Amino acid sequence: MNFKNILTAAVFIFTITFISTAQEMTPPKPVESACFDKWVGTWVGENEHGGMPGKQTIVCTWDLNHQFLVVNVTGTGDKNPDFVYKGTGYYTLDNSGGYIGYWFDIFGLAGLSESKGKITASSLEGSVTAPGYTGVETAVFNGDNEVTMTSKGTYEFNGQKMPIEMKSVYKRK
Repeated sequence: MNFKNILTAAVFIFTITFISTAQEMTPPKPVESACFDKWVGTWVGENEHGGMPGKQTIVCTWDLNHQFLVVNVTGTGDKNPDFVYKGTGYYTLDNSGGYIGYWFDIFGLAGLSESKGKITASSLEGSVTAPGYTGVETAVFNGDNEVTMTSKGTYEFNGQKMPIEMKSVYKRK
């Protein structure tokens, strides 16, 4: 047997093994979370970020075999409506019954964060870490059509620590 025949046989064996293993794998059952289910839909609200008031729209959907709640945020500042903020988060339940999430936004690596915390049917509270930022964020449903979100933490930039505190109320659209 020459090298080409050996290589072809190895690729064939790998492909058959991979396909048969993949066919035996079954995705986990869909994530069940009353709190995440409440988020599904479109939300609108006003907030203040960095001392600048603005408006945000949040669109939440289940994705990837109902394994992740996907949160898409678009926001504009009242003082600078030409600036548009966009971010996307992926959230799921961890093995202990809490939640874990990852956030990505237009600021690239500086906007990447990880959230971990506890979840109930009507609220979540967790710690958030990002480059230069640590804090605690909460979301509490006030019925089915309104949610209040708070954020309190510390942002460090050029060796200086700045406290950040934010409160936003969103209504289901």
